[in-house]
Amino acid sequence: MPGPPENLTIRVASADDLPTLDRGVPTRGGGNAHRLERSLAGESALLWSPKEDSVRAEHPDVPELNGLDVPERWRGHGIGTALIETAARLAAERGRPALGLGVARDNPAAQRLYARLGFEGDLDYTDRYTIVHEGEVHDFADSCRFLTRALP
Repeated sequence: MPGPPENLTIRVASADDLPTLDRGVPTRGGGNAHRLERSLAGESALLWSPKEDSVRAEHPDVPELNGLDVPERWRGHGIGTALIETAARLAAERGRPALGLGVARDNPAAQRLYARLGFEGDLDYTDRYTIVHEGEVHDFADSCRFLTRALP
């Protein structure tokens, strides 16, 4: 697999990035606006405890990498790997023992990537979330597995 593009920059998104996010990584029910709003409000960050109670109970000191998505046309160029490795480095710098993430049970491509990067686990859970977009409420429930990778 080729490495990430030389001009790849990984940074925290700003409010000005929303149109680009919506074009490049379209989501259901205004998910980009919701995630960006939460980030700008300080409600979420790159490293946060898992939002699902069952996952937090099992992995209380493991931050969750959430909302990772690489547009299909950009997959296979090392971008997902670069994002995950950056998150792992930041978690290790903050003294965290591991990095965790949830993967949809119906996403075999992501499961293969995470296994290749050393993530493993057998904690099945339902990721439930609500997004309000343009005044309309969207409820979702995704069948997931929580995976972790030990950090140095």
